[in-house]
Amino acid sequence: MKSNLQALMVVAVIATAQFIPACARGASLYVTLQNPGEVVAVDEATGNLTPVITSGLNFPRGIAVNNANGDFFVADYTNIENNPGSPDVLTIDHYSSGGALLNSFPAGPALGFGGSLAFGPNGNVYVAGVTVADNGGLAGGQIREYTPGGIFVAESVSDANNIPFQMTFDSAGNLFENDAADGKIFKFAGANLLSPSVFTTTPGHSPDGIAVASDGTVFVGFYLGGTNVYDSLGTLTGQPTPSVGGEADVLGSDGFLYALSPQSIYRLNGTTGQWQAPFSPINNSGVPAAEWMAEFNPVPEPASLALLGLGGLALLGLARRARVVA
Repeated sequence: MKSNLQALMVVAVIATAQFIPACARGASLYVTLQNPGEVVAVDEATGNLTPVITSGLNFPRGIAVNNANGDFFVADYTNIENNPGSPDVLTIDHYSSGGALLNSFPAGPALGFGGSLAFGPNGNVYVAGVTVADNGGLAGGQIREYTPGGIFVAESVSDANNIPFQMTFDSAGNLFENDAADGKIFKFAGANLLSPSVFTTTPGHSPDGIAVASDGTVFVGFYLGGTNVYDSLGTLTGQPTPSVGGEADVLGSDGFLYALSPQSIYRLNGTTGQWQAPFSPINNSGVPAAEWMAEFNPVPEPASLALLGLGGLALLGLARRARVVA
């Protein structure tokens, strides 16, 4: 009887270690739309748009997702369209996985242009933008780090020659940032905002989208079209065709690279090295709407809670039987 009980316990332990592949559980691309101000999701498996996750935003820009619990963050401008001539205010809105607003906090003093977001492996939110000078002009690019509750943690040195665009983390926890002003790609080792290094330079280009693969390959999309592929040392290794706009790039959990244009999402075919036809239309009105994109890839859970429950009941029943026999 003891050996049977031990065997069943082993089976139960093995069952708890089985996980559903993340992409099979419905990984989605979250997209911010300016017209109207809302967040929508695109199913990576089908390319279908899901119902609006949240709406009522003024001028949403960057978006970042906490895959551990589904919470997401949106950088939203206020006073852009409603009050012309008044200062722009960049606010970070924190939403639950169901789209309920949890809290909002300002992106810090004078940060009023940009709005890229990234969710760090340390559980904090990173926002990039350009600080606004007292005379209303743009002073310099800067990245700031906050807790999800809006508590300031750290910031990079303001750089007058830097207009930061999309940010992303690699699997080692390093932060990458595009500089749309002079075509540089910055790398912050260990997300230390005080120690940037130039990963590579793209002369004559305005890099917008960026994504990093697990092997260190870096994909950079450009505003006027085109994508560059770099190895982990920053050497150019390829340029997928045909040219598509890269407002934001995301490397999906399914291994595909996704690029966001104002009206569609494109997907890179890893076999042919070419962009496929629009994977998913975002807006059919003809008005450019899409701004930013991030992936929601749920953390894997046990493959069958029912199986685990049955295993637990079997263990309980077998244990009781053992006591009766004894």
